[in-house]
Amino acid sequence: MSNPFDRGTWIPLRVHQAGQELAAAVGPGRVLTYSPIFPLEGGQDIYEELATGPFSARAARLISELDEARFKVADEDDWKHALRRRPAAALLTGFEGHLDDDLVAQLPPKRLHHASIWFQGKELHVFKWLPKRSHLQEVRNPSESTAASLP
Repeated sequence: MSNPFDRGTWIPLRVHQAGQELAAAVGPGRVLTYSPIFPLEGGQDIYEELATGPFSARAARLISELDEARFKVADEDDWKHALRRRPAAALLTGFEGHLDDDLVAQLPPKRLHHASIWFQGKELHVFKWLPKRSHLQEVRNPSESTAASLP
């Protein structure tokens, strides 16, 4: 804190502000992230398996799949199937490098809308899930018939 009398320099207030920006960008719903402080500060839900942030993914790589469930930890390979049962409103990345990249690689890129928020000069990537209908409408060629786009 460079100036304790300047509230704009207080890191907890900046974290809270970034959390509020995230909540505004995503809306209600659970956020999948290795940086849970931001959605929590925005009043959003997170996945309990990632409550400890990246430590969960690192620990999950060292134990069996059965023990992952027992200890409530998960690595990036678990999310593709878990999100079908417990969908997320969005994914937040930006601090965990290859862990974030591995997580994004597990997700359907055609149903993600990318936005950004900034924290301390660092870009945090927000990937919001698009509803299936929105996805179909976005990628459908206007010359195609409506019947052709139905599942």
